[in-house]
Amino acid sequence: MKNTTLSCGFDALIIAGKEKAHDSSIVDGVVLDVFVYPAETFSTDYDPEEFVQVWDGKIVLDEHGIAGQLKAKVLDYIEHLPKKTVTEVAQEVEWPKKTLRLMEKSDAEAFGLYAKALREFDRESLSAWIDYLKSMVNIRPDGTLTR
Repeated sequence: MKNTTLSCGFDALIIAGKEKAHDSSIVDGVVLDVFVYPAETFSTDYDPEEFVQVWDGKIVLDEHGIAGQLKAKVLDYIEHLPKKTVTEVAQEVEWPKKTLRLMEKSDAEAFGLYAKALREFDRESLSAWIDYLKSMVNIRPDGTLTR
């Protein structure tokens, strides 16, 4: 599944080495989220949708211009995406409204529905929502929930 959420993305994208890799080491309590791609990835035809998260990224070092070309290709891709219809936008707005209504309830059925809705989010959104849920709900050692 491709992650095309503009607000979720690479903490760092490094163009180096011979193999694609992901580093999620913990350094001084901070979890890294570093993606490494070989330069060859960008010398052939690639889908800019796979890198859409770099649209607002900062280029730190780009000796060969690869990062600049990548970002330009991504920005061009985004600029030419078809615009959403009023109906599509309205449907997207309904999702968080429904989720917020579920959060206002405190019964087991609402929690079950909310948990089901969470499973439909992509991994990064899910992580953010879980953190938010943790701040709203206390799960006791016996498994019961309190606010």
